[in-house]
Amino acid sequence: MLFVQMENFGSSRPVINTSISSGSSFHPYLRLGGGARRLRSLLLGIETVLGLPAWLLIAVTENVHSAALGWVMFVSIFCWVLTVVLLLLYLAKALTRMPQLPWDTATLVFNCSAALVYAVAGVVEATLVASSKEEDSYSAWAASTVCVFLVSLSYACSSILSLRSWRAMQDGGEGG
Repeated sequence: MLFVQMENFGSSRPVINTSISSGSSFHPYLRLGGGARRLRSLLLGIETVLGLPAWLLIAVTENVHSAALGWVMFVSIFCWVLTVVLLLLYLAKALTRMPQLPWDTATLVFNCSAALVYAVAGVVEATLVASSKEEDSYSAWAASTVCVFLVSLSYACSSILSLRSWRAMQDGGEGG
């Protein structure tokens, strides 16, 4: 983080002091404790692994042409792709190499948004499953609904960890 401090030592011109903190403090998950970092990494893996079958199981059902299921599938695919991109950035350590970007805020907004839209999508899908009269696609729908709710729970937990990291950034501290 770039800190700028203006000082006036009795001269007519102010003196500007700048200092740059280490780049590792910008990593949104490094501000969390060791256990929270492992948990965040585990949650990112769960979001990636369970997000894939969530939309794949919707795709194999025969009622994909329903507008509500189309929206659920869009939410699932969109969030899954963004999660894979975040995972690749995390693995490539791009979050520490580009400290000038507000990673804390971006991950907080993404995780909260994903948790909210996934929860709504899960409720929509569960409602459609409950009203479904087709027995052949019921098991795929039920499995997809379970995956959607598990991914939603995972994003909600990630939101809590992102909020802790964001608060640590706002407080200027290193601990979450």
